[in-house]
Amino acid sequence: MKKTINVFLIFLFLTACALSPQTVKIDPDLKLPEELSVIANTRFSLSVTDKRKSPVLGQRGGVYKETAIIKTEGDITEKIRLNLIPLFEKAGYNIDKSAATRMNIVIVELTYQGYGEHRISEVEVTAKVSVTITSTAGNISKNFNASHKQEVLNAPSEEKNAELINDILSTVIQPVLNDKTLLDYIERNQ
Repeated sequence: MKKTINVFLIFLFLTACALSPQTVKIDPDLKLPEELSVIANTRFSLSVTDKRKSPVLGQRGGVYKETAIIKTEGDITEKIRLNLIPLFEKAGYNIDKSAATRMNIVIVELTYQGYGEHRISEVEVTAKVSVTITSTAGNISKNFNASHKQEVLNAPSEEKNAELINDILSTVIQPVLNDKTLLDYIERNQ
């Protein structure tokens, strides 16, 4: 009887350590820079491309790592683009699909990793984007990277993980709105 109870307790422990898959919605919180002057009628087209091989961001960790994946929901590019357009327009830019000058923001990397053998004790999120502006005069490219590690007491909920992932995306995309070199290039070469 004691052996049966021990086996049952071990089974309960292992089940408690298993993490189910999670799917997060992408919705980065981006802000308009306070000081941004734009030449009137500055036009460019804006696209966002996802170059990741898979929507899977990584594993949440725990005993059954292979089943504890975390991934993004649907097409993440359109949500990012729709978050950027009103900010550029408020700054005075005209986002126009037919414009000769084009800005393409490429999501190169977006990862999540949970650390800990039986219990998740730390998570790390990373992001990398590449921005290329192409005009009749040529092009300019820049890369932006961000990484964040956080200690946790328990495996983060789906909501908390969505917050972590959207925060890292905001951190890596926000500099595009603030980058004077990129914005000056658009204004000079529209």
